[in-house]
Amino acid sequence: MLPGHHKFRCLRLLIGIMLKGIHPMRLARALCAHDQHDPKINAIVTAANLNLLQLDYDFQIVDEGSVSHSATGFLKQMESLAKTFFLESELQLITNAGGYAVVECAELLGHFLSDRGAPELPITAVRGANVLPRLEELYAEGVPLVDEHTGRSILDFSEPLLSAHVQLGAGPIAAALAEGSRIIIGQCYDSAAPFLAAAVHAYGWPWNQYDALANAATAANLAQLANSLNSLDDKSDLLSMLPPVFELAADGSATILPLLHQEFNKTGLLESLHDSVSGATTLSNADIRTDITDIDLQTEAYGSLSIRGVLGEAPQQDWILTAIFADGFCATALFAITDVKALQRAEGVKASLDSLFQAAGFAGQDIRTECLQPLEDCSVIYLRISCKSFLKEPVLLFIQEIANYAVRNESQEFYLLDAPLQVRRTTRSCQVFMDPDVVDVSIDTRTAREWY
Repeated sequence: MLPGHHKFRCLRLLIGIMLKGIHPMRLARALCAHDQHDPKINAIVTAANLNLLQLDYDFQIVDEGSVSHSATGFLKQMESLAKTFFLESELQLITNAGGYAVVECAELLGHFLSDRGAPELPITAVRGANVLPRLEELYAEGVPLVDEHTGRSILDFSEPLLSAHVQLGAGPIAAALAEGSRIIIGQCYDSAAPFLAAAVHAYGWPWNQYDALANAATAANLAQLANSLNSLDDKSDLLSMLPPVFELAADGSATILPLLHQEFNKTGLLESLHDSVSGATTLSNADIRTDITDIDLQTEAYGSLSIRGVLGEAPQQDWILTAIFADGFCATALFAITDVKALQRAEGVKASLDSLFQAAGFAGQDIRTECLQPLEDCSVIYLRISCKSFLKEPVLLFIQEIANYAVRNESQEFYLLDAPLQVRRTTRSCQVFMDPDVVDVSIDTRTAREWY
């Protein structure tokens, strides 16, 4: 007879399979600009009959040194996805769109969905990833907060600390799914956490079913790489540029599915995966470590690729805190030179600007110029000039000098692109390994109407 805990695990697995039917789960992960709507996402949801959509937004450090509060592009995206969520009862969405304002993002979404006839749709806000306000408290409690590369506490760094987010593991997301949530809004999570949480919830996998979890984590990592490779390839239609769709089955197997005209560069994906770990053989995620020494993508029927040869190992148990520090300011100017002696003129402009900056007192600043020629036989030359400084004032002076130079010398053959010029923050980041037990995670699930 099976011991009691084994009986319970088998029962969970059986219930998961019965609830989801005999068909494998379909999952997709899309990388999104924080302030934009992406029509490709609507296409992938329509074409793929998804069970899970993961939307990962980038968050930009703005001039004042703050991070965007939430992804404004998320609500724009939901304007086109709302009807699909109303009609497709099995579709779930997990996103980091909350940024620093998870509750506010959930409230806005609740208002939006209630006004569009879906007031009972469950929404979860997962808080706790932002530990910037708690760093002093954590340090006082004995949490070391040591940067893995320098061995120094991040509180000892002199540069301004702009953000500190913990990459949450799959546990909080799985808990939200167990509460029946359809849309889960977080701040920051491990890149593989949504796929792992969805699989654990759907199939009742225990957290030590390492090989199955490793397949799911590999799928999440390949999803990001495939997004990048598809964008670089020469594509002629929207469907061929869609984010890849993955199938995860109850037995732990994982497959990349081609949709219509999609084709995936198997060799390119494997090379990119190995490059992403800088020659190592292990992918490390919050809930699983994956040995990719013998990984292979085997071609199956209709061009699908099955993930083979990966082995799972117990995670290192710590979550990663990413701290972002202010590192200075920068600005970049790009001139176009189009006359028949473009290269010769570019060298003259470069020498002229070097003299200008020396006369203006830029000797101690990092100013670089570079000539860019798209094709050998092309008469167009681009001249890129950049300035970087820890202080903002020299960069503002650089913009002033460039703008005046451009006005004085502008012609049909020589002109400044992308005016007006702007000052941008430069940053650097460091990583700290943190015990999950010291991270206070809150999981708040309510209907859209209750958020509103």
